[in-house]
Amino acid sequence: MTVIGYARVSTTDQDLSIPKERLGGQRAARLFALRRRSGTTTRGREELRTVLDFLRKGDVLMVTRM
Repeated sequence: MTVIGYARVSTTDQDLSIPKERLGGQRAARLFALRRRSGTTTRGREELRTVLDFLRKGDVLMVTRM
């Protein structure tokens, strides 16, 4: 089982350091991060598509918040 982390912040005043720290503490083997995208749509979230394409059977996707 491989743990994959996904962190996202949606405003310019938010910082990715806290979500990255939390996911790193969970020993995520790979971390994908996305800055400043609206939570109302997945349009323009290439990093989300990348992480979903990266996942394999048996992997665990961890996110810090929904």
